[in-house]
Amino acid sequence: MQIYLVGGAVRDLLMGIDSQDLDYVVVGCSIQEMLALGYIPVGKDFPVFLHPITKNEYALARTERKTAQGYQGFKFYTDKNITLEQDLLRRDLTINAMALPVDNHHQQLSLDNLIDPFNGKKDLENKILRHISLSFSEDPVRILRVARFAARYNFSVYDNTLKLMQNMTDSGEVDALVSERVWQEINKGLAEKYPHKLLEVLYNCGALHVILPEFIIDFEQHIKFLKFISKTDTTINHIDADKIFLCILLHIGLCRNTNISPICINLKLRKELIDISKIIAKLYKTIIAVTNIAHFNKDYYNTTLDVIEIGDAIRRQDRFNYILDICMIYAEYYHNIDIKACINHIKNCLYICINIDSDEIITIVENAKKYHLDIKSALNELRLHKFLD
Repeated sequence: MQIYLVGGAVRDLLMGIDSQDLDYVVVGCSIQEMLALGYIPVGKDFPVFLHPITKNEYALARTERKTAQGYQGFKFYTDKNITLEQDLLRRDLTINAMALPVDNHHQQLSLDNLIDPFNGKKDLENKILRHISLSFSEDPVRILRVARFAARYNFSVYDNTLKLMQNMTDSGEVDALVSERVWQEINKGLAEKYPHKLLEVLYNCGALHVILPEFIIDFEQHIKFLKFISKTDTTINHIDADKIFLCILLHIGLCRNTNISPICINLKLRKELIDISKIIAKLYKTIIAVTNIAHFNKDYYNTTLDVIEIGDAIRRQDRFNYILDICMIYAEYYHNIDIKACINHIKNCLYICINIDSDEIITIVENAKKYHLDIKSALNELRLHKFLD
């Protein structure tokens, strides 16, 4: 029995990056022997075990065979005679197919003992993403992973690897990807240091035309925006992948007057993002309307109240501020000083609204009921009075 640290952890170690994703391969061992040693089985499709103390994942060395289209169409084989090199051969990229032997007693690692059958270290040094074998083409998720690694490290895709990815797209392999997995990889890629590389790689191999066809129009504009995100300090404290994606959707919605929520629905995003997608373009247009009105008159504040109502800001303050953050990022990209100032003004007005004395609100509501007035209009009159005070 021999244990090896493999994959991303070895890659990150060579790059001087602290990796929390520790995966181990066990060679020359059976399922029964792993159980006897106290390892806890967790794998459904192939034997993966948790270490009884560290809880790190240990997988038996395995090979695989393509049995159907898509990333789930594989059958795996494990045997005590399967070698480490055979296990590494089934992996996607050379930079992910390196291993380090682990001292069974002290868990010590030494880069001097690097096992690198496919020259992954050289590709790492040359900043190249290169497939290991033609079996790469059997799993369409690998296209998304290559794009994500490009976004993480700003690496180039080897020419033959890109051609292989193009062939995979042309053959319909990408069509087999499920929406949840697409979003999982897109979301991770947009959160990387070079998010524009994600779209560039997917575009260059044709996969973007299949998984996000809406992003093809204005593609260069999206790339410029993503470069802006990665290089520019904005007034927003934290720009996560969701905000970046919604900013691109905002651009699509505004430029083409398109309903962007179907894109979120097709990707099967969580309900919160779908809800935001339904609001964001309409809200931004209303904010523009606020900036076009002479400042600080009644019409100006009435339109401000429209923004607060559209965003359901009184009840959903956190979500509303999140949406305003997206609008602010978009405004910063276009150097729209008026929009930025207006957003800050809206935040101030919302602060006034939520801090109106509760007794005043109760009085307004009771009077509206007493005189058969519209409660919403009465409350808005109170808010306008506070704005103009």
